[in-house]
Amino acid sequence: MQSTARIDESVESAVPPTLIRAGSYPLPHSDRTGSPALIGIDAHGQVALEMIYGTDGWLAQYVIAADGTLVDQRDEAYGHNPDFEPLDLTDFSNLPPHLPDTVQDLAFAGGRWRGLRETDRVPDILQPLTVSEKMALNSYGFAGPVLGVVESRVLAAAQINDRWLLICRQVRIALAVPLNRDIDGLPYDYDSSLINVAQWVAGPAGTSVMPLDQPLDQVLAMSHTSFSPQPTDLLYDSIRQRLWLIDNPDEMANRESAPAAALHIFECP
Repeated sequence: MQSTARIDESVESAVPPTLIRAGSYPLPHSDRTGSPALIGIDAHGQVALEMIYGTDGWLAQYVIAADGTLVDQRDEAYGHNPDFEPLDLTDFSNLPPHLPDTVQDLAFAGGRWRGLRETDRVPDILQPLTVSEKMALNSYGFAGPVLGVVESRVLAAAQINDRWLLICRQVRIALAVPLNRDIDGLPYDYDSSLINVAQWVAGPAGTSVMPLDQPLDQVLAMSHTSFSPQPTDLLYDSIRQRLWLIDNPDEMANRESAPAAALHIFECP
């Protein structure tokens, strides 16, 4: 199913807010395989986050200050902490912005992840990408040429100002590959790969999604070694004009060689 999200050329030419990276800090216990999530911000500008880890779904929670100081932590420690008490989150607020229809249109699925291009009418069934977007996505080191988007969902959103919204988006990209057979012996000449991207949404009512090649140098600078950044969650502190963003490479790589998950802080003057 194709997205109906639009790109308004007049908005596309506008300049998004400047993001100035103020700090990057590895998340506590980021060597664990888990999914960190931002919970909220308190009156002191401190952020609370949690991670569900392990096959039994153990819980760890943290409070981190803007300078990266670990203010508080609670951890079930794989079930070996009998004194575990969860954080009191009463003072932490997180009011997600209203998502305009354009952003909601970015949630779509239904296409096959692998198959034969002619049989599956690829790329007709995919959300199309411009040539410049395809070239920008090549930085992720895909196994073949980019064909289009198979499926997409919005993981998180932050309203930076009246005009600009920043989203974390998970996108499955279809790729052209040499003719091959899967473990069941079925032929395929396209495959797909899942990535996370940070993307601007512009317009008074979120009427336009910026193209994927829209420069996001401040966010792309988070890249660790040969890994591309994988933004999975974000929160915006409108009082202090501060953006908190989780980069979790293991979300996609799930390999021992993947860099640790990190918390990035950006100032938005």
